[in-house]
Amino acid sequence: MLDLTSSNFRLRDLRKIIEPSLHEVKWQQETGNSEWVHIENTLLLKNWVSNLPIKSSESVIVTDKSWSKSAIHDWQFVSANLLGLKEDSFSLFISQHKLWVIEVNLIGVARFGFWR
Repeated sequence: MLDLTSSNFRLRDLRKIIEPSLHEVKWQQETGNSEWVHIENTLLLKNWVSNLPIKSSESVIVTDKSWSKSAIHDWQFVSANLLGLKEDSFSLFISQHKLWVIEVNLIGVARFGFWR
């Protein structure tokens, strides 16, 4: 199984692995016909995050849209600090094994999906 947190991968390598396959993500429907959920409301964010099928110890790669910076955190840290990470311009949250992705938009909406 592919481990994106391997120290052998540089940021540009991760981009080459992830970006071309983002169109294959099956986004989860949240409300009505929309895949987006508003995350600016702290209560809505906590409810949404707690319902995502992610283990608290799972490693998550966080990066910005331009792939100019990245970090690796566990899901427990990411879920507790999602708004702060968004404010620091992090917008893509990718599972260690490229199973799922969360995309956060600067206007305060997010979506969750699995690779097909």
